[in-house]
Amino acid sequence: MGASTTGHIVQSQGELVLAMNDYVGAYYDNSGGVSAQYSVSGATAGAIAGQVFYNGPWTGDVDVVLNRMQWDDFTHQSSLLPISTYTVTLVGGTTSYPYLFASLPSEYYKITAEAQGNPVVKGQSGGESVSIIVGSTVTADVTLAQGSCTISGILTYSGIMTQGYFGIGVTTTSNLKQGSVFIAETTTANAGAYTITDLPTPNTFYFIGFLDGNYNGEPDGPEPLSYYGSTTPRRGMSDFETAMAETVRWYQSNEW
Repeated sequence: MGASTTGHIVQSQGELVLAMNDYVGAYYDNSGGVSAQYSVSGATAGAIAGQVFYNGPWTGDVDVVLNRMQWDDFTHQSSLLPISTYTVTLVGGTTSYPYLFASLPSEYYKITAEAQGNPVVKGQSGGESVSIIVGSTVTADVTLAQGSCTISGILTYSGIMTQGYFGIGVTTTSNLKQGSVFIAETTTANAGAYTITDLPTPNTFYFIGFLDGNYNGEPDGPEPLSYYGSTTPRRGMSDFETAMAETVRWYQSNEW
């Protein structure tokens, strides 16, 4: 056993498995391992707090919902399980409203918000999920939409890969390295027309499309990948990030 290392944050108790080689020189054989149980002492819960932002004319109650993230290993899709609600009241002249969910176990969460009786005014926290750090409060702000729109288009494909399904994702930033979040997505078995509804406005939207040949729900490996306005096929995540960072053609939602 080597010397211990420091600098790692343990968020919850569990099992730590260290891969190791069974034989000298067997650099690619990591079938051996050392298993160590560990636990967290002291604080065992955290909190999520933030602001709900809204600049529109609507007034009334908005339900801010704490959702637990659930992952389906069969479909490779995540879903939300609502576990708690905090209500804020939008009033004229105020654009930010604080909320707090305290005493949360260390899991992955998503914050969503929707106006009571007005499903157009809604929003969600950024990123794929919010991870609790025990003994700390994580910030997750939510910006509410002022309206919604529908965008339709045509997905075309003429490559050699035939298995899988087509995925189309919508984000509001072209820089994936700055914590962009996909606000909408759709899948289709065949290339052709698609429609994505209920997109929050005002916003600038960026579209990407890919053929998910391994059915894992994300573009990777040699899977065909492109973005709106592209005429050059691109492959791999490095090209994906490069493509999305370029100046691409965009839809300005309030023009629709």
